[in-house]
Amino acid sequence: MHGVGFEKYAYYLNNYLLENYGFKLQVYGRKDAKVTTNIIEFGINPFPGGDSTDGKYSLRVSKNLIHLGVSRNKSGLFNGIQTLIQLLPIQNSTSKIQNL
Repeated sequence: MHGVGFEKYAYYLNNYLLENYGFKLQVYGRKDAKVTTNIIEFGINPFPGGDSTDGKYSLRVSKNLIHLGVSRNKSGLFNGIQTLIQLLPIQNSTSKIQNL
């Protein structure tokens, strides 16, 4: 994962991955921009018409990159991370059902 000024969000996602999937990702800053494939990238994107609505984000997924973009404010990053988490497979769903 890499982005500028988004470390707390990267660590939030990493903690979720570690607790629920048993792994975490490396976190990079802008100085490590040479890392360009197999990454989750956080960035600030201009939206059409200069829209900077609170909580707005864009999510782009390709073979080697997941890009989560927000407008000028970073409040949409949390919402985008929640969407990304919802797209992940459920781990051990049958064992959780049996333990009810």
